[in-house]
Amino acid sequence: FATMLLSGRNLAESYYASQPVLSWMGVLAGDPLYRPYLCLSEQDSPSEGAPWADYRKIVLSHEGNVLKSASDLVAKARATGESLYLEALGAAQYDAGVFPAAQASFRDAGILAKDPVVQFRLLLEQARTLEKWGRPLDGAALLRQGLVRFTAVRQRELLLEWIRRMDPIKPSKSAQNSTDLHEIEHWEVPSGLTGRS
Repeated sequence: FATMLLSGRNLAESYYASQPVLSWMGVLAGDPLYRPYLCLSEQDSPSEGAPWADYRKIVLSHEGNVLKSASDLVAKARATGESLYLEALGAAQYDAGVFPAAQASFRDAGILAKDPVVQFRLLLEQARTLEKWGRPLDGAALLRQGLVRFTAVRQRELLLEWIRRMDPIKPSKSAQNSTDLHEIEHWEVPSGLTGRS
C-alpha cells in the first residue's frame, strides 16, 4: 500500500493494488483521490533544488538506504549549511539503534540550524538519543544547558519535565519553592555534548 502511495498513485488505486484478493468486505476510509506524493514521482518536480528534493535524490542514489547515504548527506549539509540533511540522517541512525552516530548528527544539525524552533527540537532529539543510548544523566545535563538558551515558558516547562524524567533526583526544598530556575542551571554539561571544541 505505502509503496503504491509513495509512487504517486492516489489512495483508491493504492488500496486496490495492495489487496491480495478482492472481496466485497474490503473497506477504505478516506478521500479516494488523495494523492500526497505525486510530486515525488514526477521527473521534473517543481521543488527541484529544494532541500527535501535533494535529500530524496541522495538517498535514492544509495538504493533508498539513508544509512548508506551518510557521507553524502554530511557533505551536502556542510556545503549548503542546511540542517535538514543531518536531522534526517540522525533520525535514521536513531531508528537503526546507532545512538552515538545519531547523537552526533543531531548535535551537528543543531549547530547548523538557524531557526530557534528547529534548534529546540534538535536539543530534544539529542537528549532523547542519549536517554535511549543508556545515558539519561548526560541527556538531563544537556537539557539543563538548554534552560539557559531557551527561555520561553512552554519550552522551559518541557525541558524541566524531561529533566525530571531522565534524572529523577529530588530538588532541594529551596529549589522546589523557587520560581527562579537558576538554582538548577548550575549543573555542568559533560564535555563533548556542547557542540563546542
